[in-house]
Amino acid sequence: MHTTLVRNIAIVIFIGLLVMCVVQFKSYQGLSDVEQADGIITLILCFIVTAVFGGLMFVFYVLPSFGDAVGEAMLSSAEEAGTDPYLKARGKIAIGDYEGAVAEFRQIARENPEDRLPITEIVKLYLERLHDPANAELVLENAIRDEHWSPEDASWFIFKLVDLVQTHQSEDQDRVVNLLQKVMRRYPQTRHSANATHRLREIDPQLVASVQAEIAAEKAAEEAAEAEAAEAGEAEADFSEPAAETEDAVAEVAAEEDAGAPAPEISPAPAPTPTPASPEPPKPSV
Repeated sequence: MHTTLVRNIAIVIFIGLLVMCVVQFKSYQGLSDVEQADGIITLILCFIVTAVFGGLMFVFYVLPSFGDAVGEAMLSSAEEAGTDPYLKARGKIAIGDYEGAVAEFRQIARENPEDRLPITEIVKLYLERLHDPANAELVLENAIRDEHWSPEDASWFIFKLVDLVQTHQSEDQDRVVNLLQKVMRRYPQTRHSANATHRLREIDPQLVASVQAEIAAEKAAEEAAEAEAAEAGEAEADFSEPAAETEDAVAEVAAEEDAGAPAPEISPAPAPTPTPASPEPPKPSV
């Protein structure tokens, strides 16, 4: 509170000195030549006192406030930079250490496998800074092999590889065609498939119809296989119902026996009837 009061008083004094300088200057202009020779000293002293007082205020009040503001801004930037995983890689780019930047981006890609940005930065460095399209192509091929990418990311990698092949290996049109077909087969009925179809039509219009027919046939075969699997599942369910009923009946009988139900009486088998001996024939007389 005391510091604030002193600062306010200093501000009031400085304003008063400024007003006094203005009044003295106007008064000086209205003096005659002889009077101006005497009044110039007073005017100069007034400006000197005001300038010195203003300098002291700047040193004691304005400059510390400015330093605090700059310090807070730098600390805030440092805190934000500490949470930015790309800061170190961009710093290496700034000093021309492009190989080091590639290593940093690879580390970021391992720690954030769902993030496409480090892969795109690596490809950009290889193409624009290191002038190494072969390694850029290898990075894109490895990314395309992974199955966890979203259709948006995977299509970007494939189209980027198509552009790279067309730029640096223009004679390898078969590879371009295979890549575009991969997009059409993997993401049918999407804008990515439409883009691939358009680019493939520019290369070979007749091939587009053939590929679309193959995709339609593959889809029909898949639907037929799914229908057969569903029918087989229903038939298996129908067959299992009687078996389940039989198992339930056997279980009920076993439960009754365990509960002490009387066992059915078994009548003894009848004794065998003796067969009468046949009479001996008479002996002949001699």
